[in-house]
Amino acid sequence: MNFDVKSVEPGKDILLTMDDYSAITVSVSATGVVAGSDGRKIVKAGTIIGGVLADPKNSQAVAADGAEVAAEGILYHDVDVTSGDSVGTMIVRGIVDTAKLPAAPTEAQKAQLKQIVFFGGEASDSVAGIDFLLSKGDYTTVPIKVSATGVEANAAGKKIVSAGTVLGAALANDNGAVAASTAATDNSNNPTPAEGILLYDVDVTDGKADGVLLVRGVVDASELGAAVNAYQRGTLPGIVFVGTYS
Repeated sequence: MNFDVKSVEPGKDILLTMDDYSAITVSVSATGVVAGSDGRKIVKAGTIIGGVLADPKNSQAVAADGAEVAAEGILYHDVDVTSGDSVGTMIVRGIVDTAKLPAAPTEAQKAQLKQIVFFGGEASDSVAGIDFLLSKGDYTTVPIKVSATGVEANAAGKKIVSAGTVLGAALANDNGAVAASTAATDNSNNPTPAEGILLYDVDVTDGKADGVLLVRGVVDASELGAAVNAYQRGTLPGIVFVGTYS
């Protein structure tokens, strides 16, 4: 019996939440993969792939551009297909460090990967002081910058963005998250779609400050600072709202 011995450099770890993701085993197609200078054909970790979910046992994952091939997940590790199709792991839910992907995801790909959050920082697992979070043992957060723009000072002269505020404009860059728009009814006219819920009060009196954004979990809506409308809930697929704001 002959064995093909392969030596492949490990890929970048693209996940931010190592203990909170979902993945499935897939067969990765060798079709169209170009050999590198060393003669090996490697499908890189972070490649957005698709073409397998309808029939995982009899299909091969290929690069998915979101148009001709719908995006279904992200390849977790490098896969060597020099000798033909090979086994790989496809992430279908989790928080991914966009900076470590071989190419930035398109808007079409992001829209199709509904259970994947694209972010450029590190995850946070702190739970202290959370009043509105019901799933205190099962939730996902990311660190963000919170903007001081539009925040009014209270009687003490402090500008506080309260825990439970629904925020947007946080995940694509570190310019500072702001309160998500409540007036819009669809993405076409919404300047700031909801991306998550602020986990703690953040003092922005002196300008932009660090905060923690909840992107997945079960939330007690009655403990939030304001009602979350139907559109905002629709743009927060990872958050389950229990009860109503009062």
